[in-house]
Amino acid sequence: MTRLCILLTRSIPGSRLFEAYSAHDRDGLIGIRDELQAKINAWSDEYGVESPESLRSHGDTTDSPQDTNHIHDTAKEWELVEHRLSIVTEAISLLEHRQ
Repeated sequence: MTRLCILLTRSIPGSRLFEAYSAHDRDGLIGIRDELQAKINAWSDEYGVESPESLRSHGDTTDSPQDTNHIHDTAKEWELVEHRLSIVTEAISLLEHRQ
């Protein structure tokens, strides 16, 4: 098993995500990385914050429990996207060093 496969199987729970990432070449992974970063940038722009922690704090100041829940859910998703972004970035780095 390659170092990339080991990284992905240890870092991503579930085989579907592993299959998705292992099915891409460097350019495909760069596309995934760009999509993940675009999601983060969109949340940052939408809420005017730079991190999931800041977003969560913002959610604590809303007037509505539904808004608070939505913002907290978005913060959780942001953290997951950051995690996936770090894995994809590492996978790209491994592929570049392998060449």
